[in-house]
Amino acid sequence: MNNAELIQKMERERQELHELVGIYGFQHPSVISKSVQLDQTLNFFQLQRKTQKESRLYSSTGDFRSELLEDSPRDYTIAARESGNSREPQTHSRKD
Repeated sequence: MNNAELIQKMERERQELHELVGIYGFQHPSVISKSVQLDQTLNFFQLQRKTQKESRLYSSTGDFRSELLEDSPRDYTIAARESGNSREPQTHSRKD
């Protein structure tokens, strides 16, 4: 179900809830049941939107990470030096 369909469903359930409240009041089992149903639909909608946002975030950072992996550590050291970053990674030579 896409976002537009979910929004229509939420609006329909909200209208039904208001009608039931007008007829039975807030404490009637039908009203409580419809309220729970609307809550579930809202929760599903929020979860779906969060998943979509995370998917876009991961795909964009995934592209960025692949660019980073292509660079060599030496390139980072040069870039840090050129930017004036005083916290350059230190390299240690190995004595054999």
